[in-house]
Amino acid sequence: MQPTALVLDGCQHELDDLGVALMRRVSRRLRAHFGQTPCPRPIPEGPHFVYENAPHLFGQRTGRGPLHVMLDTNVFLDLADRARSIWLEDIEVDSKYGEELEALQLFMGLWVIRDIRLHLPEALRWDSRSILSEKRRAERRRAIREFDLALQLVGEFDVNRQDRIGAYRVLNRLLERVPAGGDRSIAREAMNSGMHVVLTRDEGFLKAKASLRVVGIMVASPQDLLEMLVAAGAFHCLLRPECAYWPLPDQHRTSHLARLAQMMV
Repeated sequence: MQPTALVLDGCQHELDDLGVALMRRVSRRLRAHFGQTPCPRPIPEGPHFVYENAPHLFGQRTGRGPLHVMLDTNVFLDLADRARSIWLEDIEVDSKYGEELEALQLFMGLWVIRDIRLHLPEALRWDSRSILSEKRRAERRRAIREFDLALQLVGEFDVNRQDRIGAYRVLNRLLERVPAGGDRSIAREAMNSGMHVVLTRDEGFLKAKASLRVVGIMVASPQDLLEMLVAAGAFHCLLRPECAYWPLPDQHRTSHLARLAQMMV
């Protein structure tokens, strides 16, 4: 797929091209799955999202803007440890984990072209279910550094703090339903920073989704989020060339995450 109006000649770093390659791979897979889909009228807006058009994803929010997604530790580690599979390979779906990893790959293909802001929580820097070896700590620091560099390029740290919820007694009661430790810390940070989605594979965290939905946060697995984005029409830009009418976002951010794939060679 070659979107008609995308600016694809601005990639000056060899790793920048991996984002475009992933986007095209995802486009081919989606078109093979969904077949020839009609072009919606009017053509959906992009690269931003129109919040009121997807209440199942954005709740009662209105207006236009990016999709803010906070990564739980397990999803961040998938993006870091399985970077080669996500950026360079067709993922084999032979297990529940394979299904989630494939959904994460499709989501990252959409991240390349849409205004999706990924956020790393502070808990990520210390949350671990086991004591990390020095090698593992170094790998995590390196992965966090690449993410930080990528996120800074498009203002992922510039969260709209006006969106936070002020009823702290209610928040504390809701947070009691989230597993203590890193998960609860991530949930609190997501509430205080106006996140739309917390992306996780943690079953305990996912069981608290109804409670956090009350305050406008969707706790979702990669598969859950993929289904919501498909229902919102977010992938039309990868299914129909005429729906991708905006310039491709800065692909230098892609190079930082793609560098993780190079590290896994």
